[in-house]
Amino acid sequence: MLTKMTKLKCDLKTLLTLVQTVEFTMTKIFISHATTDDAFVNLLENELSIAGFATWIDHNDMPPGVNWVSYLEKMLKECDLMILVCSKASVESTYVQFEWHTFFNMGKKIIPVVIETCPIPPFLSTLHQIDFRKGWCWKENVNTLIKVLMEDVKITLFDNKVHEASDDDYAPSTPPSDRLGLNEIVHITNQIFDDIAPTYKLGMLFIVSPYENTVHPYPRRESYIIGRTHKKSNHVPDIEIPHGKYTGLISRKHARLANNGKELTIEDLGSTNGTYLNGKKLEPKKRYIVDSHDIIQLSQYVPFAIRFVI
Repeated sequence: MLTKMTKLKCDLKTLLTLVQTVEFTMTKIFISHATTDDAFVNLLENELSIAGFATWIDHNDMPPGVNWVSYLEKMLKECDLMILVCSKASVESTYVQFEWHTFFNMGKKIIPVVIETCPIPPFLSTLHQIDFRKGWCWKENVNTLIKVLMEDVKITLFDNKVHEASDDDYAPSTPPSDRLGLNEIVHITNQIFDDIAPTYKLGMLFIVSPYENTVHPYPRRESYIIGRTHKKSNHVPDIEIPHGKYTGLISRKHARLANNGKELTIEDLGSTNGTYLNGKKLEPKKRYIVDSHDIIQLSQYVPFAIRFVI
């Protein structure tokens, strides 16, 4: 391990290179729907965003002051895939018909998402449909849709293209935290902590980020929500881990750290991509004791280490 770490040159430049050398690519998804279905589409867009997909929705993403017909045609050409929200209003909408007909004629993939009982056009009835009519199956339906996007349509969140590295560079062919083992992450975070914050402070929680070569101190409190900022809903988590290019893999409310004065625990809050403690995936909504120096990962791609004294 030490030989490998020597090659990595565990300093600021090398660790930043780990983040910068991976190209992150998105496939843009056009969501076609009727105006009356805006609320459903907003919820769906949020779920897809958490899963790492880029979407285009007219009522959210149409720039003000543009010729909306021309811009709509432009986005139909630029988007790679369409999610067609099927409802009584949408199947009767002239605009929605224009959108999916245009997409169909271009030979692009369309995934019908059915939200209420309605007559499905014959051209679409043979396509793989996702049935959202059972509201209590929301999470299951979302996971099914994401699985279709990931597997059937062959969309991947990560493109393993890397820049041509010099002899001094370390160019991983997979996301950095997947390439580095737990022992290596521990070694890196220990070195960072020793260099930046060599002493503990009673009543403080330290988050050590190998991506950013930083230590973030937080005053002691009973609970911390870990996640990502979401501007549309004005949500700001208590702790936002530096995530490089992997923001789409972190849920807004991903996990919770709790301090009862005797021990620190972590709980996955039902995140889309899971939370890992020392390499083991946590069962959602269940608390696990966290020890100082433990490694936590949001999804498998955003690691950080915990330092604290209760």
